[in-house]
Amino acid sequence: MEAQSFGIPAIATDVGGVNEVVREGTGSLLPPDFKPSDLAKLIQHYAALPEEEQKILRNNALNNWESNFKASDNYYDFMLKLNSIFASSKKEIHQ
Repeated sequence: MEAQSFGIPAIATDVGGVNEVVREGTGSLLPPDFKPSDLAKLIQHYAALPEEEQKILRNNALNNWESNFKASDNYYDFMLKLNSIFASSKKEIHQ
């Protein structure tokens, strides 16, 4: 997630919630049984992409982070939801 916040496509292992962050077009997930040579090939693949394709991947990574994982936006949305819940519960108490 931190890499994507800088527009860097991530190469990561598929553990925990990583597959929710690293999606098609924003980086690559390594298979559970990957070998160091597999990682090296993937890095070489990304490095060899034409500059325009690299730019698209970087933009996809940054857009994914901004749309789904940007803490300030998520915090604001979370607070709005909490306020809505509290407002609803206050109405129920006063009725």
